[in-house]
Amino acid sequence: MSAVPNPIPTPRLRSRQLATERRRSMTPPSRAKLVTMAPAVRPTDRSTVRSLPNTRAIPKWLRMLVLAQRGSSIVTFTLVGLTLLVYGWTVYAQELWGRQYRQLEALQRQERQLTATNEALKQNLAQQAEQSDSQLAPPNPSSIIFLPPASPRPTTAPATAPATPLAPNRPLAY
Repeated sequence: MSAVPNPIPTPRLRSRQLATERRRSMTPPSRAKLVTMAPAVRPTDRSTVRSLPNTRAIPKWLRMLVLAQRGSSIVTFTLVGLTLLVYGWTVYAQELWGRQYRQLEALQRQERQLTATNEALKQNLAQQAEQSDSQLAPPNPSSIIFLPPASPRPTTAPATAPATPLAPNRPLAY
């Protein structure tokens, strides 16, 4: 017997041995080799792997602050959106009102011009009637012309729409 004890196979040592074997043979291992290598890992070898430490849980007050920040961000973006919407609607309403007001002023100006032109024509007719050579005479009842009434037109029946039943005489909702 030798004085050097045999080393206990560990996963690290076993993986080094496998790596050197693979380097030696550049061909991929056959299915038979894989089957023979698989039972080499023992359940006791897995127990030597250390688990990673758990990360510390986030404190409750910090979680609440993060939730408050998210909520306030959502409320802020919503309020900004609503503000922009109301501002746009206000600007549009003012522009629309201004356009309609200009149209109203133009119509009022045309009305004043038409009234002035109508009164000027009446004044011109009155001045022509006052002139002696105008050949206009005041109305005389003996010179009135009566026209016979026109023959009546045949009446046509109006197109009637199909009768729709009336709604019942009861309330629709409370």
